[in-house]
Amino acid sequence: MLRHSLRILTTRRGRAALLAIVAIGLVSFFDYLTGYEIRLSILYLVPIALMTWSIGLAAGLLAAVLSVLAWGVAFHPTYTHTYSHPIYYYWEGSVLGIIFMLFAMLLHSLRTALAHADRRLLHILDGLPAGIYVTDDEGERPLYANKHFDQAIGTAVEQNEARFERASVVETLAPAETTAGFHYEELRDLQTGRWFLLQTGTIPWDDGRRVQLKVLLDVTDSKQAAALRRQHQELLHNAARSAVLAEIASMLGHEINQPLMAIATYNDACVMLLSRDQPDIAEVIVALGKSRAQAVRASDIIDRTRSFLRRRTPTLAPSDINETARVSVMALELELQEAAVHVQMDLAADLPEVVYDRTLVEQVIVNLLHNALEAMRPPRRGGLIVLRTAAAQEGGVTVSVIDDGPGIPDSVATRLFTPFFTTKTHGLGLGLCICRSVIEAHAGHLWHARGEHGGAAFHFTLPQGPGDAPPTELPDMRGADVRGRSNER
Repeated sequence: MLRHSLRILTTRRGRAALLAIVAIGLVSFFDYLTGYEIRLSILYLVPIALMTWSIGLAAGLLAAVLSVLAWGVAFHPTYTHTYSHPIYYYWEGSVLGIIFMLFAMLLHSLRTALAHADRRLLHILDGLPAGIYVTDDEGERPLYANKHFDQAIGTAVEQNEARFERASVVETLAPAETTAGFHYEELRDLQTGRWFLLQTGTIPWDDGRRVQLKVLLDVTDSKQAAALRRQHQELLHNAARSAVLAEIASMLGHEINQPLMAIATYNDACVMLLSRDQPDIAEVIVALGKSRAQAVRASDIIDRTRSFLRRRTPTLAPSDINETARVSVMALELELQEAAVHVQMDLAADLPEVVYDRTLVEQVIVNLLHNALEAMRPPRRGGLIVLRTAAAQEGGVTVSVIDDGPGIPDSVATRLFTPFFTTKTHGLGLGLCICRSVIEAHAGHLWHARGEHGGAAFHFTLPQGPGDAPPTELPDMRGADVRGRSNER
């Protein structure tokens, strides 16, 4: 029994209870010695507070009762000389008892509220999907670690550096953005292969000193997702590049085949003319001239294709939009003749010169013309395309390509400029999207509307003068058929 009592006294609560009882006895003793003249009863609050805070409410109430009894015993021999009636003695003892017990209950409520607040904060910290730990300012001694950190790591990063590989400094926040000046690092756990984002900053601790707060967030899933997205983009890029190469090969075969067939036809005509008894040299010269023109045209097709395929800095210069429109029509001359489609050139006079990349804008017009031509392919034969230029109201010029084809359905019209949207069997769905990018890069605008005779009309504007300077590198036409196949019809 004695041994058990001694063991209790060696505990924290036992020492607090013993100290409180001794304090009550000392206050009572000195109160008796001074004859209650110094009013030492207020000092009983010290052992009551000690018992309440260290052991609990029951111990605090017990200390309050013991304090009142000690006061009554110490003061009893002299109370008849202090009060005019004994009732005042018992009244003061009752008031002291009530105050002492209220003090104990209030102190217990305060301690309980603080404990609940601490528990709520710990639950929040333990529930976060990040490892949180605190070390002293030198980073040598851990002061706190939440449950997630203990489960994921177990020890501080600084104490197990061989386990982690610092990948790179991701970001450093400016002092204006955070009072603690947090900085960020990516770490890789060499044991598990997982990636973490370590955030480190200085904060004040409860004793006023500066400590290091570290937050360790697992970013493995996000890094893997980013890697998968990059792989997916690479696959799409490779697939698109393969499709573009196939389109270019098909285009070159189709485009070059026409001038080559024309050259063969003119050569046959020359042979036939020269085989006569009296050859007509003038007609032979004319046929050879036409053959040469077709050879030059084939060379121009190859040069134009190469200029579309390579990424280059734009050649911006003041140019005549009417001349660009004429050249664009000449590029489709044979296809227009084959389909019996007539192009009406409605070109305004005295238009201002506009600054643009002539090759790219020419290809935009070719693209729009080819779309109109595709809309009037067999089983329909013949048709009319109007190529119109006019001065824009806000300055610059407006170019319009209007056909009398079947028009664009409303269900398709809303998606005309959506990348990879196409209604063609062999289309890529990039033509109009890239055309719009080219025009917008020149600070212009491309849109579509219903044609004058029920077909489709496409309009674009080019501002006059440098205006809003285009970027140093304009969009190229590598993603579309360079003849101008678009994605709408």
